[in-house]
Amino acid sequence: MANNNFLIVLCIIITLLLTVVQATNFSFLGVKPNLALVGLIISAILIDYFWAFFLLATMVSLILKFQPGFDLQILIFLAMSLIVYFLSKRSSWQPFLNINIFVLLFTTIFYLLFSPALIVSSIFLKEMIYNIILTNLLLTILWPKREKITI
Repeated sequence: MANNNFLIVLCIIITLLLTVVQATNFSFLGVKPNLALVGLIISAILIDYFWAFFLLATMVSLILKFQPGFDLQILIFLAMSLIVYFLSKRSSWQPFLNINIFVLLFTTIFYLLFSPALIVSSIFLKEMIYNIILTNLLLTILWPKREKITI
């Protein structure tokens, strides 16, 4: 159980750090990867306790758009995070396949909703590649530590 709690805390710390870095307008070669989405997708796969994930997704949303009230973009981001969580618990595919599909799908949905003109640009492709690489790197590091993560 101690190892499980350690991994939950590790997921939370990594996700919050990625979110803070994203909130500071971090860019890599002119592209701002969606680091918060990457952290939440990994956490959705690794954390089995819904309320821990919900709290994490809410904290990430508040960090990204710290203002009075939520705007539509952040509410959709939160909803997408919760959809990833529920899909990850219902999917029978391998976690590495799931995570890549989730990153591709939800990055595309995010662009379609909020920056449809950029879908045909190299920015979209670069961000997708950065998100996939970071996601797989983090999952490769964290997955061996996973047994069954519950609180």
